[in-house]
Amino acid sequence: MDYLDYFRKDIITMHIHDNFGNHNNDPRNAGDDHHLLPGTGKIDWDKFFNILGNSYDGGFIFELISKAGKSIIKDDDNIMLILKNLKSFLNSQTWFDKNLC
Repeated sequence: MDYLDYFRKDIITMHIHDNFGNHNNDPRNAGDDHHLLPGTGKIDWDKFFNILGNSYDGGFIFELISKAGKSIIKDDDNIMLILKNLKSFLNSQTWFDKNLC
């Protein structure tokens, strides 16, 4: 969150995903960084978007499939579930309401 606060006016685009934190305390080898769909881990998204404020008008690239391969898309039902969960996350964040066209 400190980096976001410091660099927010310089960020052009963001690849955002969720995770369960850095349990191994080694940022060079974050094997526990599972790249989960936003809203499915423990990142404080309210705080994230409060820090972002109105200064960001760039794009977001969402992580839809776990890096660990636990959310492998096998059929259309899985794709629809992933999209439903993404829609739920977007609807839960009032920040998106004020910025969508």
